[in-house]
Amino acid sequence: MRAPFAVIVCSLVCLFSPLLHGQATGSFSGTVSNNSGAVLTGAKVTALVQATNTSREAMTDDSGHFQVPLLGVGVYTIRVEASGFKAAEAKDIRLQVDEHRELDFKLSPASVSTSVEVNASEVAVETTTPTLGQVITSEQVAELPLNGRDFVQLATLIPGTTQETNPGSFFNGGP
Repeated sequence: MRAPFAVIVCSLVCLFSPLLHGQATGSFSGTVSNNSGAVLTGAKVTALVQATNTSREAMTDDSGHFQVPLLGVGVYTIRVEASGFKAAEAKDIRLQVDEHRELDFKLSPASVSTSVEVNASEVAVETTTPTLGQVITSEQVAELPLNGRDFVQLATLIPGTTQETNPGSFFNGGP
């Protein structure tokens, strides 16, 4: 009866011995909010190991909380980014064995800049005579799909001109 009990105890000790070892990892956690204290959902938190330039990412949850677990010992840069806000960084954060660091970030709104560029050429307006005129360039003639390059078709490109719809019909009075 003692032999099976000893085998079971030895098996359990061997099975769970890795869990009894000290943890060689740490973690970062915290909250991301804006300047007024409202939490930010969906902010990206990046933990960058400065020595190896490797990184791990996490996102904030509905309560603005993030957690980056199972990080090795080292010196980290923590960067937080959220849409519409300036990114924030905490540099040279040393993480020790089995250390759980709490870092809170307050992000300020990003400045919004909009630029509009308008390029237009001025159209000369003739105000002294009631005539219309326009120059059709050789590039327009070469690029337009005209049937036989008929110059009368080119004239219809000028504003205020129309083409006769039925050129072969003439009416002379009525009955």
